[in-house]
Amino acid sequence: MQLGFITGLNFEADILRQATGGKSVATFCAGGCLARAEQGALSLIDQGTDIVISFGLAGALKPGLAPGDLIIADSAIRLGMPPLPCDIRLADRNSVTGPILSSHYAVTTPEEKARLHQKTGAIAVDMESYGAARAAGARGIPFAAIRAVADPADRAIPKAAMAGMGADGSLKIGAVLLELVKRPQDLPALIRLGQDTERAKESLRRAARLHFA
Repeated sequence: MQLGFITGLNFEADILRQATGGKSVATFCAGGCLARAEQGALSLIDQGTDIVISFGLAGALKPGLAPGDLIIADSAIRLGMPPLPCDIRLADRNSVTGPILSSHYAVTTPEEKARLHQKTGAIAVDMESYGAARAAGARGIPFAAIRAVADPADRAIPKAAMAGMGADGSLKIGAVLLELVKRPQDLPALIRLGQDTERAKESLRRAARLHFA
């Protein structure tokens, strides 16, 4: 059985490669774009993928979820679209199960997170899962989403952090530093986000070693 992974950022794909000890891993980095996630998943399926898995970071929408909490989605949601089912066989006592919302824009404020949680019931948000789930559903194969919380529901993402996200899935440190020159007040929040992201990365590493090594 061949697994195909959709990620948003290049380092998420690197985590998978490291966890599998350098084995070839079928991945596609969508760079935070739903349409690219869907097309990438279709491409992986055409290359022989039997199960599509969305893998990476997410923002919490549900209060109480902490950085590093691992989410196994039971459905993928997009505003104005029907929910799509997710395979939850990877869920265990160390994970949280619930719907995950995919957004076409970055959800960065506590107010917007609260609004989306109330409107959809989703516990977390990303920018790729729904597109990948649509592709899997169209081809009649299973889909799963494994996401680790990087920012809790009550915390804003600083604008400097968003400046560093490249459409190709890369992190552009120069763009972050340039934004910090304009917005030095973002530095404490940026440091805290970095620490929280490291917790999320470690959760993804553990999950990858457990399920895919």
